[in-house]
Amino acid sequence: MHLLCLLASLAFSHSANAHPTEAWSLAVSALQHNVVPVDGPEGTENLEIVLAGAHQFRTSWSWDFAFASEGLLGIGRERAVRDTLASFFERRRADGLLPRVLDSLPIELRVVLGLTRIARGFKGPLKPWYVSENKAVSPIPNLTLVAAASRYVQASHDAAFARRWYPVARSAVAFVEREWGEDGIIARQQPFSDWEDSVRREGRVAFTNLLYVRALQAIGEWAAYLGEAEQARQDALAAEFTLGRVLEVFWDESRGVLRNYVGDDTRLTADANLFAVANRMLTGARAGRAMGVLRASPLWLPMPGRPTWPEYPGSMKSFFVTIGGMRDYHDRLYWPWITALAARAERALGNCADYERIMAQLDRLFVEHDEVGEVYRLTARGGLAPVKRLLYRSEAPFTWASGMYIEAAADGCRAPR
Repeated sequence: MHLLCLLASLAFSHSANAHPTEAWSLAVSALQHNVVPVDGPEGTENLEIVLAGAHQFRTSWSWDFAFASEGLLGIGRERAVRDTLASFFERRRADGLLPRVLDSLPIELRVVLGLTRIARGFKGPLKPWYVSENKAVSPIPNLTLVAAASRYVQASHDAAFARRWYPVARSAVAFVEREWGEDGIIARQQPFSDWEDSVRREGRVAFTNLLYVRALQAIGEWAAYLGEAEQARQDALAAEFTLGRVLEVFWDESRGVLRNYVGDDTRLTADANLFAVANRMLTGARAGRAMGVLRASPLWLPMPGRPTWPEYPGSMKSFFVTIGGMRDYHDRLYWPWITALAARAERALGNCADYERIMAQLDRLFVEHDEVGEVYRLTARGGLAPVKRLLYRSEAPFTWASGMYIEAAADGCRAPR
């Protein structure tokens, strides 16, 4: 085991509300495995780049990395977070768009080789990809990378990084506002362009808008770090106003949840509701109602992790997941990062018993299969197993799930007094 992994596991085993160290160690090992050295510019040291996975996702994927960055910081991989952020920021487009992925191979070739388990290294020079296989441009890289970078600045006190990349981060937020903003929210999202990129979610999408609120909060925190008090105040007001607009547009009072997207008043979505509660964007009675609806739904059986219920119709599914036999990718399969987010949401409400129950389920899942995987299917016996199909296998080890597990597990839960 990598020394950092061992030390992190030992430290965790002595913390309050500790979970089984075997699951923690699997998550830490997964992150360590997916940090790789890449040649830096001539005359400089190697970079540490965070990859999304080991096979078909052996590439640096913007939002996978960004969501996992808190976990990476938690195990002491500050340099990997810094180098990966800088690599994305360096390759911004002139208009402010940040890359969706970085790789040295064409993304389509990487996926095909990974699915056949043909090993190909990840090395420089890194090339940016901005447009998806569905010809979509996404606001998610800009939003999540800015939030991750601000968190890195707060955690590391890396003043040189903060000064160098702050203008790029601010231009990234401004690009989102110009390209997709309307009436104070992101209103013109393209189909197949958020993390559920196999599904035609478009227009006004709740989860994307919550990420927008978080990016506004984050750029204000970054401004405050740099001593720009007035700009930080304006950013805080902008974030507060935008959150108010998001709640106006997406809160469904009749059901007691946030809508999936405008025009969808039937499906229950886990991502937006859990993110809003975990990050205290939904509070008080609204947070309690949303969690109650989730707990009573099929999304909680046998454990949290399904993104959406009921499932999307075939007409909303991408051609590529259809031919790959993965039409259930973003509705009926289980994603451990969502499970970890559910635990954080329960913790935000002070529901420590529910937090502990969810974390124990996640621990057992990882230990049973001896890995932290990407997606799991419901078995005939009511358990979960990694997806293994003719043309697709669940990626493992998977960075996104590992980082968010560590973030959820690190501090345990303390009920309010």
